[in-house]
Amino acid sequence: MKRCLLIISFVMVPWHFCASQIWVGTDDFNSPTLDPSKWSGGGANFVKTPTAVTFFSNVNTGTVSDYILWSNNLPTDVNWSVTVQASISPSFSTGDSTKFAEALLVIASNDFNSYFTNCLHRGDTFDIVPNWEVNSGGNQELLSTIGMDTVLLKMDFNASTQSITSSHASLLDPSSFTATKTLSTTGWGSLNNFVVAIGLYTKDTAISSGQLTLDNFSIIPEPSALSLLVLGGVVVALGRRKK
Repeated sequence: MKRCLLIISFVMVPWHFCASQIWVGTDDFNSPTLDPSKWSGGGANFVKTPTAVTFFSNVNTGTVSDYILWSNNLPTDVNWSVTVQASISPSFSTGDSTKFAEALLVIASNDFNSYFTNCLHRGDTFDIVPNWEVNSGGNQELLSTIGMDTVLLKMDFNASTQSITSSHASLLDPSSFTATKTLSTTGWGSLNNFVVAIGLYTKDTAISSGQLTLDNFSIIPEPSALSLLVLGGVVVALGRRKK
């Protein structure tokens, strides 16, 4: 299978409190148009419908890929979590593992020489495919069969270990995630922040609009980062009280 497509202050804490407002965000894609202040990119194979982000391919031979970028990069010095709901219509089926379509959640370096994707894959079965490449050193991937056409894709970053974990959950149990791969980002070169993208990749597969969708996008700080935000607020409040 060919690769997928390829998101401190004086006492350190208040800086995180301010900076977090830049990259924390959600989008349920339910507005008629996509907010250009939140997203950029997207080509002929990208469509924003009133209820979701939709991708399509009209080629029976060859590959098609497309993606849109979250406008604000993610930091490397705090923990965070990114989720998006991915769906491949049950009516879409190739019946062939060599022909497929994928909905993607992508975390990449600024230059995209290194990336880590979490893919909902549809060939002859529904699969989850973590896919990665480090410093353009060749694409690697794992494939795990699942029985779901719609899932929550998730990527968690651990600032202490400098690693990203790929996982997924059923919409029937959206709080219970199954991890598929943890990847170290220490070899990603001079990494200052992360780029976040969602998109599609298809091979030898013609699909119609509406058969691959993504919705309910979210970027949030993980508990350790949240504790920093709370502590920052306490420090600021105490400082004002003393004055």
